[in-house]
Amino acid sequence: MNKLTHVVALLVLLLAMVEVNADIISYWNFNSYDGDANNIAADTGAGVIDIDGTWTATDLNNFSGSTINTLGGDPAGSSLSLVGQGNNGNGFDIAIDTTSFENLELSFATRRSTTGFDSNTVLYSSDGGTNFLQLGGAFVPGGSFGLETFDFSAISSLNNNADVVLRIVLNGATTGSGNNRFDNIQINGDTITSVPEPTSAVLLGVLGIGVLVRRRK
Repeated sequence: MNKLTHVVALLVLLLAMVEVNADIISYWNFNSYDGDANNIAADTGAGVIDIDGTWTATDLNNFSGSTINTLGGDPAGSSLSLVGQGNNGNGFDIAIDTTSFENLELSFATRRSTTGFDSNTVLYSSDGGTNFLQLGGAFVPGGSFGLETFDFSAISSLNNNADVVLRIVLNGATTGSGNNRFDNIQINGDTITSVPEPTSAVLLGVLGIGVLVRRRK
């Protein structure tokens, strides 16, 4: 095995070990949520949740939450809890600034009561909430907390954009007490940088070293 082969094998191994992690843009744990407010600022990062004004104080609550999808070992605490069949078709907006970020991902813990909202959709807007498009089909929370994840990486209009709004719309509740809980909402993205990503840098290194080894032969 010649020198070039040794070098390439080593760098390919290093390349396989590289892991690119997404960064937090916004995070809500709802542990200080009072169960009444319609506007909720992010606990980490920047962003605002705006609950549709048709939800009154009696339609909102802060039932117990979950440790699923938490950051930094946050306790389960409380959750954003939305109540009542009269609110079928309503929901909440998540306004964020993705300047310097791309490849967005939304994730959260959620559950529903037996008569809660069982047909829910996620939409997105790149123009501050004027126009919305739906991402995929409906999601159906279970009777205990589970993780829901939504990948926006293919939606380039949401990258590096100060006017992004994500919307969750709830449907399917069948009683006035039917409810869904949302907890530990995260929005993540990859930081946009002019410096080559680790994978690109390693590949450039492979090519460069290959050239040097050939020249020394």
